[in-house]
Amino acid sequence: EFEPFARRRRAAPPPESQVWPEPPKPAASALSPVHILRGGVLPAAAVAISSDLDTVATLFPDGAITLHTARRGRFVRRLGNPKGDTAAARACAAADASALPDTTAYAVVLTETCHVVAVAPDAAGSSLRTFSRNDPSPLATAREPWRVAALRPTRRGGHVVYGGAAATLRVRRTHDLHVCHDV
Repeated sequence: EFEPFARRRRAAPPPESQVWPEPPKPAASALSPVHILRGGVLPAAAVAISSDLDTVATLFPDGAITLHTARRGRFVRRLGNPKGDTAAARACAAADASALPDTTAYAVVLTETCHVVAVAPDAAGSSLRTFSRNDPSPLATAREPWRVAALRPTRRGGHVVYGGAAATLRVRRTHDLHVCHDV
């Protein structure tokens, strides 16, 4: 006779000699990746994450920017250097790890207005570029004669604030990089 809600008998535990040991638990400081983002030949120089926009922007030393979705890790598009085939990329890829560029001078931010602003060092200072998330070519470019040390978007995303070696804070609009204020 069939009893759909009948209690099942529990199986007897195996003898001690047949019990597998529990796997070791990871240390508290161990990190495991959620997603592995692919799309660059070089190591990443800067990363920005926006959970509101579900986007991760990665800036590489060759000037390329890749966009991925934050929740799924899917590749969306490549900005700035769509083919990834520049002399800088080939030189960095051929060099050993000690010859890679110093990545402390690179920065990338995602703004609430769906703009991506990237800063990379050049021969005499820093270059700024702004992109729309939907177009691989830059909307605007600007140059600073000094190294940019920090780059942050404003709360609403219409401007970026940055400072650096010149002991100056500068505010620029994100869509055209026009200078609004110097402090």
